[in-house]
Amino acid sequence: MANNKKKDKKFTRTMQKKLVVLFAGIIVVFIGLNVRIAQINAESGDEYTKSVLSQQEYTSTVLPYRRGDIVDRKGTVLATSERVYNVILDTKQLLATKDDEHINKVITSLVSSFQLDETQIRQYISKNPDNAYYILKKQLTKDDKDAFEDLFRVKKDDKSTAADKKNADDTKDGKAKDDEAKDGGTEDGTKGDDADSADQTPDGSTGGAASADIKADDTDTGASDSGEEEEEESSVSIKGVWFEKDYVRKYPYGSLAADEIGFTSSGNVGNGGMEGYYNSTLNGINGREYGYLNDELELERTVKEAIDGNTLVSTLDVNIQSIVEKYIREFNEAHRDEARPGDGSKLTAVMMMNPNTGEVLAMASTPEWDLNNPRDLTPFYSEEEIAAMDDDTRMDALNKIWRNFCISDTYEPGSTSKPFTIASGLETGKLSGNETFVCDGKQVVPGAPKGIACVNRYGHGLLTIEGAINVSCNDALMQMAAIIGADNFCRYQEIFGFGQKTRIDLPGEASGMLYTADKMKPVDLATNSFGQNYTVSMIQQISAFCSVINGGYYYQPHMVSRILDANGGTVQNIDPILLKQTISEKTSDTLKQYLYTTVSGEKGTAKKAAVPGYKVGGKTGTAEKYPREDRNFLVSYLGYAPYDKPQVAIYVVIDEPNVEEQNHASSLACEMASGILTEVLPYMNIFPTEEIPTDTAGDGQQDPAAPQEGQTDPNAQDGQNPQDNGTEGQNPEEGGQEGQNTGENGQEGQNPEGSQEGGSQEGQNPEDGGQEDDGIPYSPPDTQQSQEPDQNQTAE
Repeated sequence: MANNKKKDKKFTRTMQKKLVVLFAGIIVVFIGLNVRIAQINAESGDEYTKSVLSQQEYTSTVLPYRRGDIVDRKGTVLATSERVYNVILDTKQLLATKDDEHINKVITSLVSSFQLDETQIRQYISKNPDNAYYILKKQLTKDDKDAFEDLFRVKKDDKSTAADKKNADDTKDGKAKDDEAKDGGTEDGTKGDDADSADQTPDGSTGGAASADIKADDTDTGASDSGEEEEEESSVSIKGVWFEKDYVRKYPYGSLAADEIGFTSSGNVGNGGMEGYYNSTLNGINGREYGYLNDELELERTVKEAIDGNTLVSTLDVNIQSIVEKYIREFNEAHRDEARPGDGSKLTAVMMMNPNTGEVLAMASTPEWDLNNPRDLTPFYSEEEIAAMDDDTRMDALNKIWRNFCISDTYEPGSTSKPFTIASGLETGKLSGNETFVCDGKQVVPGAPKGIACVNRYGHGLLTIEGAINVSCNDALMQMAAIIGADNFCRYQEIFGFGQKTRIDLPGEASGMLYTADKMKPVDLATNSFGQNYTVSMIQQISAFCSVINGGYYYQPHMVSRILDANGGTVQNIDPILLKQTISEKTSDTLKQYLYTTVSGEKGTAKKAAVPGYKVGGKTGTAEKYPREDRNFLVSYLGYAPYDKPQVAIYVVIDEPNVEEQNHASSLACEMASGILTEVLPYMNIFPTEEIPTDTAGDGQQDPAAPQEGQTDPNAQDGQNPQDNGTEGQNPEEGGQEGQNTGENGQEGQNPEGSQEGGSQEGQNPEDGGQEDDGIPYSPPDTQQSQEPDQNQTAE
């Protein structure tokens, strides 16, 4: 009894107090910890969660966007992005199967399906056992992908049997049973029922492991009823290989409108044309698919869908573009090797525009190149030449091929500039339209004491303004320019947009070179009046011309009319932009009349541009290129139709035509324009207003690609140059004389249109080029590329 009492006394009151204090302290500590944890979670919970998740293994796969299409004005696809697949090898998952039979089947199937090297595949697997992403081959078609998957396609009954056998043989892997019992299951037991992502990304395993089961359907192709039934009966089971979705740019029409469309390089980077100018508009935003293990070690997926690029609706018309390129091709074939080895010209280019909106309907220039293989030099160089090229030389060669002459090169326009000279005189009031001028074959101006020759060295005689433009008289135009004055002349060059970029929505536009009024001397004013000694681009010339024939309204030229989203909804309408009025409607009507008689009149230099059944107007041009002594010419025709209400403008440029007499070749440009308009006008629902002759041969109509054998013209009068329908014994534009030799460089005692050298005098031997140093004592800028101006010029 005594001992028990002693034991009870050990748990004293003091001890009880201490115990209470201890428990109270512990409770206080726990309360404090909970408060602190709550505080930390409130303030920095997201940050710590991200930190933890960042240390876990997870998958992250890019979902590529689809670059927008480029279509013509009627919706015909010019550029599009097609779905392709990259085959991906996941060595980590492949080896994790520990199934030699499956591994060997995968390797042999890859080799047979995609023509790969078996040795290289096995070496890569052995050296990179933990790699989960290796691209074996790119840009496979869906047929290629399906053919490979068919090798691993199994029926559901067969699959269930195989799953049961696997469960019986391998009880260690508890998750395998669930995997084999489900379609689209993964090795870690998570679901992979998204058919779209099964093609794109590995399904479930860390580090990008491949899907264990890939469903037979593909959401991009829209399976048929029979395909859906097949899916229910079978599925694809591949481990270690999966297919990544991607896109490749395709151009259904190959080389058609190559300069205007442009192409793309890797990474969806546009090069040239609309592909380059609208690169950011066409591109979209990549999506991404994330997969990671959550707190309960379950695979979580987060998908951010890709945003596809926008579609461009261009102003081009595929049919009009095809007609233009057909005539260019036929012309170059018809005159191939005619006067020298090579194509029918050094370069041929054609532009067509709607003069009332500034829309470009067609634009083409040589050489042709394939948008689907833009870096192929074999059509232009021999294998030996290509092999000898270094990287810089090869790039220079490609840039020359890709260069868009219509906007990137400048040249001296020749007599197609005469309508602008006359328009500036009428608009300023310096010319009334009733003046007459006497052409005696040349014009003496300060700086050219021996005179600047006209196209007809014997003179055209008394001419009205309309008559002067009809026969393309340089002498009369120089007299008009002297009346107009340098200040007014230069001011209207600026008003018409010369020396400035038009800001067309294409990259690489050139601006050309002009004189300023304070630097322009009388001899410069004289030569500028008929289109020599300053440079323009094709887009500048036809844009200004459209304002001359449409009532004076200058529209900014453009290539795109609408921008659509991926679903076809309108993002932006690009309306015509009226920049200014260059001349009055009265002056425009006067010029249209002058241009109409230049085509329809008996003495008009553009008679071969006539289109049966239609009233058309236009002006020819023959510009002597620099250096003048080489006697090379750029010929052209600038016209429109119909005469009274212009709906289409056309500009044809032929640089150094491959004919014996380049200075008489402006008729070739007229014939090409006539042939193009003969097909284009009916297509545009522009109907004939005149009776169409049953036989148009008498009007000089013929196949624009056909060579002019013997230079014969059934309408030409005795002794007349067959290239021009002038009066007897006189060539209105080129100065041909009755009975003179036309076999060498021009006519005896004549200089071609636009010459500034003064030309040969009567009796001079035509075989020596017919040139004497009696013209302008200096050389103008190069006709092909803008150069630094001389001391009398300034670039604007």
